Amino acid sequence: LDPNLSPMARSKTTPKAPLSVAKVFSTPIDPARHNKRELLILHAVRVFHQQGLHGTGIAEVMKLACVGKGQFYHYFESKEQFICEVVRFITDDFLTRIAPYTFRLESMERFDAWFQPYLDFAELPRHLGCPVGGIASEMSPSHPAVRACVALCLQRWVLALAEGLGL
Repeated sequence: LDPNLSPMARSKTTPKAPLSVAKVFSTPIDPARHNKRELLILHAVRVFHQQGLHGTGIAEVMKLACVGKGQFYHYFESKEQFICEVVRFITDDFLTRIAPYTFRLESMERFDAWFQPYLDFAELPRHLGCPVGGIASEMSPSHPAVRACVALCLQRWVLALAEGLGL
C-alpha cells in the first residue's frame, strides 16, 4: 500500500517502522517514482477500497494513473487479471508489514504488533475494512479466476500466522 515503495524495494526490505495504513492512504502517489503498471495498481488499491469494485470503472483508474486504454491492456490481459494483481499487491504489502512479527508470536506484545495492520484499516475514513475481503465479497462469486486468486492470497496470510505460532 505504501505508494512510494516500489514492489521491487518491498521485496528486498523489511521496514522496521512502515507508515501506518491510514498515512499511506492519505499520502499522494508520486508518479515519478512508479511505472505505469504500478500507478494503475496503486490507484486501484485506493479507489477499489473507497468505492468498491462495482462502484469503480477501469476508466476511472486509468484516468487517475494517466494511462490510456491501450496501455492498460498492454499490462493486463483483462479486468480480472488486473484485479488479481491488485489483490496480490495488497497481500504482498500486508505480509511485508507483519513480517517482523511473524517469526515467533511468542508474546502478546508480538501478537499485538502483528495484528496492528488489521486495526489500521479500521482507522480509515468510513471504516472501509479489509481491502482483500471487500474485493472477495464483490467479485469472487461470479469470477472464478478472482476467487482463486483471493483464496491463494488469504492462504498466504494464514500460513504466515501459522508459522508465527509454530504450527
